[in-house]
Amino acid sequence: MWYARNYFNEDDRVAQDASVGASCEQDIDLFYVDNENQTIYLAQCKYHNPASPAPIESRNVINSFASIADAIYGNRETFDSLVERANDRVQIALKKTLQYVRKRGYSLRLYFVTLGKVSPRNKSELIERVSNVNDQVELVILDKSDVLNLVTNYQHGNAPSIPSMDLNIESVTGSRGSSFLHRLEDKTGIESWIFSMRAKEVGQLYTRFGPRLFNRNIRGFLDKTYINDELVKTLKCDAQHFWHFNNGITLVCESAKETPIGDKTVMRLRGAQIVNGQQTTRILHRYPKTNASVLVKVIGVPRREITKNEQYDELIDNLVTATNRQNSINAADLKSNDSEQVRIQREFLKLKCPILYLRKRQGIHELSHFNAPKFFIKVDKVELAQCVVACTMDPARLKIGRQKLFQKMYSEIFSRRPALEYASYLVLHRIVKRSTGKDNRKSYAKWQVIHFLWQELRRYIKGADRFNHFLEWGFSERDNKKLLDKLTKKLLILAVHFYQDNYSTEGIREESRDFFAREGQNVKFHKYVSNSGESQRYINQLIKKFGNALSRTS
Repeated sequence: MWYARNYFNEDDRVAQDASVGASCEQDIDLFYVDNENQTIYLAQCKYHNPASPAPIESRNVINSFASIADAIYGNRETFDSLVERANDRVQIALKKTLQYVRKRGYSLRLYFVTLGKVSPRNKSELIERVSNVNDQVELVILDKSDVLNLVTNYQHGNAPSIPSMDLNIESVTGSRGSSFLHRLEDKTGIESWIFSMRAKEVGQLYTRFGPRLFNRNIRGFLDKTYINDELVKTLKCDAQHFWHFNNGITLVCESAKETPIGDKTVMRLRGAQIVNGQQTTRILHRYPKTNASVLVKVIGVPRREITKNEQYDELIDNLVTATNRQNSINAADLKSNDSEQVRIQREFLKLKCPILYLRKRQGIHELSHFNAPKFFIKVDKVELAQCVVACTMDPARLKIGRQKLFQKMYSEIFSRRPALEYASYLVLHRIVKRSTGKDNRKSYAKWQVIHFLWQELRRYIKGADRFNHFLEWGFSERDNKKLLDKLTKKLLILAVHFYQDNYSTEGIREESRDFFAREGQNVKFHKYVSNSGESQRYINQLIKKFGNALSRTS
């Protein structure tokens, strides 16, 4: 189930439908039809205890699975023999595979996935054997180390990944020798290719794979920018020079192989991602009627040559950063694919009151690509960072600036807190923000008020049920929300009084922006509220009512 979600589709229902295995399965656990890419995926998964030493997989077991290729592309008798030994769901999957391959010309990808080990010799020999059956079938063998790499990809947001991608190398008229440049680094095993593709075919990559092409990219599609407008202008007015004016696209992958198919050569990539050229690819998808060509660079980074996943991810992140200088990159962008950002995005969508968390900068139209339920609010990671600081630290620390929150303070802010707790910080911020009105003094005081509220209310918000009810109150129009609004408005009024009583030092008036950004001002404001007499008693009553109301929901 997890493998299907990671490799094919992150929708649980689609992943569930792809599972066909049972106690009497015949070499097939997963069956998935990728209509966009006209490809059938069949997978056999072998589970072993990951805590134990990985056993060596038998060559006969893998070869039995690989023989599906012989049955699909061979004679009918061989196919019927295979079907007879399968359960009902696998029989249906095999018959559909035969139909799609023989009548519709779909390609076939066989995936043998195990938490055991496969010897390099068996892997290479069996892969070659299957490739000799037909040029439209491929065997992929993933052992324990490969599966662990998939887990890392999942943690960094690269899911569902792209199992396989073919790039058509443009045959350039009048070129001497090969149509591509190849470079191999002996020490690292990193291989690079540079070649040309038709612009239309680059745009079709987005048609086939959608936003997952850019999982490792640190931004989304920015839509209307000066650079994107210039791309469109060149396509419309000077397409023959697009190859010369545009920087092209850069892809990273785990492996790449030049593969002849008929009279053309394709570059077959596994685990590919476009790390530079998202804007170009999306514009070419939007304007497919062009005779332009595009420069393409492919960088194959074999994980087995990198001793640790952290080193691999750091290398990929550095490639992304180094190749994305046309549009400005800030510190928050560089954290877009951090595992904590990915976790927050996924967990927020699972809440009883779902929140759409935008961990990447992107155009507003990109929101339609989220496979998300109806959400109550959308929020970006900068707002969440500010809320965490305001609630749990001295709000004065926010004066270092938004981007610096994602540098020195990042690990302190995003410290794997529960999603419900993160969401509670956001609720307080939204409640206080809508109560500030047009008074600048209240706007600057809001972080101090948010800090006060969290320190006073958090003792009542314990356990998942209370957290969920608190979120519902924040997003609803019920009486409990009105209670929070009353409390917030009273505190904002007191914050203005706090400023008026203390803004002057030696006859010099301090601006409210600077006053509320002083270090330790949160402690002083708390004392001011405690000594406010009738106002303090009114606030305490509201807080007690809040606690009682929340207790009744548990």
